[in-house]
Amino acid sequence: MAQTGARRRSNNSMFGKVRKNPDDLLGLPVKIEVKDLQGKIRYADYSRAEHTRNGVERKKREMLERLLEPGMTNPERKDWSGLDLSGLDFRGLNLTGFNFSGSKLTDTKFDGCNLSGTNFSNTDCEGTSFDGAYADWEVRFCGAKLDRASMSGSTFDVPNFRGAKMTDVKAPRASWTNAVMTHTRQRRVDYKEASLKNADWGRARVISCLLEGAKLTDELRATTNEALSRGGFQALDAHDYPHKMRGALFIGCKTDKKTDLSSMARGRIFRDKVTNGIARNGSALAVTALMVAPSLVIDAAGLANFMESLATMSVLYVTGIVDFIKDKVFSPVSEKLQKAVMDRLEKRREEGQSRYTNSLHNLKVVISQRGQLDHLVRALEAVKQRKSKGFANSLMEFITGDDHDIVVCDKEHLAEAVAHISSNRNRGYEVTRTISLIRQYPEENCAGIPSCVTFNKDGSTTLSWINEGKTTMLARFDEHGEFMDHLDFRAPEDAANSPNAFPNIGTLLQTLNAFERLILDDGGLTKDKFDYDPKESYVTAGENGSLFVHKSGESSLHNKKGPSIVHQKRTPTGPAWHASHHFLEGKLYNPDDFAVEAKKSDRVRAADRLMAAVSLLENAISVGKAPPNEGTPRLN
Repeated sequence: MAQTGARRRSNNSMFGKVRKNPDDLLGLPVKIEVKDLQGKIRYADYSRAEHTRNGVERKKREMLERLLEPGMTNPERKDWSGLDLSGLDFRGLNLTGFNFSGSKLTDTKFDGCNLSGTNFSNTDCEGTSFDGAYADWEVRFCGAKLDRASMSGSTFDVPNFRGAKMTDVKAPRASWTNAVMTHTRQRRVDYKEASLKNADWGRARVISCLLEGAKLTDELRATTNEALSRGGFQALDAHDYPHKMRGALFIGCKTDKKTDLSSMARGRIFRDKVTNGIARNGSALAVTALMVAPSLVIDAAGLANFMESLATMSVLYVTGIVDFIKDKVFSPVSEKLQKAVMDRLEKRREEGQSRYTNSLHNLKVVISQRGQLDHLVRALEAVKQRKSKGFANSLMEFITGDDHDIVVCDKEHLAEAVAHISSNRNRGYEVTRTISLIRQYPEENCAGIPSCVTFNKDGSTTLSWINEGKTTMLARFDEHGEFMDHLDFRAPEDAANSPNAFPNIGTLLQTLNAFERLILDDGGLTKDKFDYDPKESYVTAGENGSLFVHKSGESSLHNKKGPSIVHQKRTPTGPAWHASHHFLEGKLYNPDDFAVEAKKSDRVRAADRLMAAVSLLENAISVGKAPPNEGTPRLN
């Protein structure tokens, strides 16, 4: 009985606590506080939930939806950039047009979300889940860190991964149409049975990825030539179209009989496989020498350095030695040590092959500009911001460099230069290489327009001016396009005579637009022959110098201000602009019909903007009349 009484007293004591705190009868207090990366609360909501774990999770979900709700009707409330959203659960929500750029999203769940037009650029998405998510137009992952992210079964139209880092990503059965993979660094990504049609892999590094059953076909040439043929025009050659694998590295990727490759992808991947086979025989003598010399001891670091030195001489031999040692020498070594050594050797092979291909590219630039090598060297020294090392040394350093692309903006390379401006105009994230564009006649003074524009790897931009064979001034802008500083390299007496000689360049965007217009004019594409709206379209370059204009956020050929294709043809006297073709929304028009349709589309867009403004005003009025209720989000 005493025990029972004690138990009763205990129970009474427990219930007594509830009576002392009557607010607990309303439920457990629950809060969501969304902070920026400096710890300041940006969005917050407070409420109460049932005394169960499911009840708490359910209430948190309702609160998160309330925080997001204003963004459904007000575009200004879609800005969730620069926030710490780690661990939040957005599963199944409509996040169309939301901006998460620069946010921390580690272990966040976006499974099944509508991500059309959503921006994840420069985010930390390590361990984040996008399984089954979908987007009907461009979703941006530019410069994002996607290590260990899961994207299984996701369906994205024109996803943009440019500059993203992707290690151990799971994307089996994903469907990414017209994906932009340029400058990505991918390692051990699982693309089994994924559809990657029309993907652009320019300058990507794709290492040890799984491509069994994947589709890497490209349909741009077939669909465009079909449209040209129907319109009575001559079809374009394969080399007239953009090369979707330009400068890309595919190393150690696994394919099978079900892998469907385009001719461009097949060349890259087949070359890697053939390289392995040929190199195995070609390097047998060198490997045998290593194995039969018992007094020769090479540790992991020494072996890797040995591989790197060989890489500068022959990519074939490096590949063969790595494969031979992996198969024959490391079998008795522990699995952990073997993996560590092989990872380092694989990295050395990647670096060696990258240096080899980049040197070939730079050598082609030097050969094509042999009549203007002095201008080229001066521009290179301007980009590197240093004094002259001598003509030969500067030139050789450029040829053997592995992190810099140079494009001379003559007619032959004009499309490539404009494509670089188009893709770097508003970049703001890191890529794998620095790109410099040099005017064909860099010393001509053209109303302060710079001689050279450099898009640095880290996202910043450098403008340089050359006069009388010397670099006179530099202007530097950060990754956001904000002016940082300028450097004056003129002699003291020249600077004293004209202290205000620094060009009045305006904003970086204005300068880039002026630079682009100048090189187009110099290349024979004056404004009456070619123009485009960079807010609505972007440019890609054909392998032979032809120029293509596509709709932003999509891949269809589209240019309401002029031709979408400007075909360049080689002639005995040099490259010449041969033919132009007009497209709107991927549909081919003759020039007369094109002018009518372009004006019509302008009127439709103006009407759409007016209707959107009216709808936004109506929503704002209705929200203003709505009575406040408990649990309304507090916005900071």
